[in-house]
Amino acid sequence: MVDGRLLERIDALQLGPKNPNATPEYGTHDAIRSWLWQPDGKAILTAMASGEIHRWDITQRPPTRKTIGTHDKVQQITWSADAKTLMSAGGKEVKLWNMTLARPTAKSIEKPKEFIEVHSAFLEHDGRGLWVSGTGPSSIGSIGPVVRIALDRPEVAPEPVFPDMGSQMKLSPNGKIVASWHYAKGWTFWDWQTRKIIAKWEQGPHEFETGRWTEDGRHFCLTQYSAMYVMRLEEAPKK
Repeated sequence: MVDGRLLERIDALQLGPKNPNATPEYGTHDAIRSWLWQPDGKAILTAMASGEIHRWDITQRPPTRKTIGTHDKVQQITWSADAKTLMSAGGKEVKLWNMTLARPTAKSIEKPKEFIEVHSAFLEHDGRGLWVSGTGPSSIGSIGPVVRIALDRPEVAPEPVFPDMGSQMKLSPNGKIVASWHYAKGWTFWDWQTRKIIAKWEQGPHEFETGRWTEDGRHFCLTQYSAMYVMRLEEAPKK
């Protein structure tokens, strides 16, 4: 049984710089759609509104920026479980970048027919399947089903696995829970194996749109402009 309770709220105002006029050491004026740490902690990867995907080497002073590649209308980037593949999702496709190469190359996977545009995707831990969500064709702005693409069996047609999960999906690092965000429903947490709902965090529309797992997969952090909430999503102690 999963606990699923709220642990604490952290006000963003408490985390801000003491000097309100302080400027960052480095940065970019392009809008960031998605970002993540490199697993070794030596770099930050950013997906930009321009479609460029950058790697910022923070071991250098000032940090150096290298462009990995481009992805039109990119919305999300995530690592594979072995950190050898970077996945970018958005627009008409999902791209799988081979990050073991000095110059990463990408394999493009066309969006399933169920979608007008891709919003989110993640790789299964064993790399055999790709889960994709996006805008459905029924009406403008509607959320389509979540579809699984079998990467190890390309001859198999994409399989709908959830009717309406949401526009964001994040698989926990331990591969046990899928977190999904829907603009009208908030965050929902699903058991990977049973595909049943185990916890919910319901707020007003469009609130707490950003969420991120801790590295051990036991906690999920939800953020908005003024606060951050931390949920515990681990096995509850037996009484």
